[in-house]
Amino acid sequence: MYNYLHPDHINLEEDNAFDSLCQKALQCTNKEDFETAINYYKEALEIKPKQIQVMGELCWCFGQVNQYEEMLNLAKKALLIAQKRLSKDNIGRFYFYIAQYYKITDQFKEANKYFSLAIANKPYFVSNYIDSAYCFKMQGEYLKAIKLYEQVKKIDPDYSEKINIQKLIDDAEEKRKQNPVSSHLQQGAAYEKQGEYKLANVEYYKAYELAPKTDFLPLFLLFFNEVKLKENYYKIISIGESLYKILNQRENENEFSTFLENVCLGLHNCYKVVNDDKNAEKYSKKACKSSKYETQV
Repeated sequence: MYNYLHPDHINLEEDNAFDSLCQKALQCTNKEDFETAINYYKEALEIKPKQIQVMGELCWCFGQVNQYEEMLNLAKKALLIAQKRLSKDNIGRFYFYIAQYYKITDQFKEANKYFSLAIANKPYFVSNYIDSAYCFKMQGEYLKAIKLYEQVKKIDPDYSEKINIQKLIDDAEEKRKQNPVSSHLQQGAAYEKQGEYKLANVEYYKAYELAPKTDFLPLFLLFFNEVKLKENYYKIISIGESLYKILNQRENENEFSTFLENVCLGLHNCYKVVNDDKNAEKYSKKACKSSKYETQV
């Protein structure tokens, strides 16, 4: 229901060559021969390069054979045409394809930006909500995911029952309640991957506040993310000193020695920046010269 991905709704033009190519492409997609369908759709677009429905079907076929860059580029081109024609249905459709690209490439924040635009233009297409919820879950934002799943139940109760949307809601709620620390760490990691270091640190700090004080990981991630930001070295030093105390208590445990050495190297570099040579020398002696993490400041 509400499936505009499958090419069953093309408004075929009178042009015989164009019509023939589209019919052949449709037959190929029905047989799941997407590679051949792509070739036919490309030929059809050579005849009518702004035929927006065919552009949509070609985007869909690209997705079926994992040609995601091609899908993205064509969707962006088609979106401009749809916007000029004020076609909300097609605008929503191509926002969806763009969002799919970012979802598939694990750029969840960017994906949700486009899913939001797709929903605004195509509010009854449930895949927008389901895929956006997935992206929020991958960022640890379970409440937002739950709200989107609830929307699916309202839009299409039958489909919701078919895919057991309530189980997705229950699973997200369970994760939210049972593991808030992991939730914040996961969301922080997603932000960090996108270069959003300040947003990542907000999540890492929330994880640190909730975690047992012997749990070094939130503070470790927070420390090295602050190093990347290079904004307040005294703040970085304060975090690093707290982290050092936690790790130093476990120095004899082999799995923690590398973490401790990296923190010492990070502190050495920060003290050098603030011209505290005494403490820089102190941590230099403790630091390991080969570091797993990039700590230059």
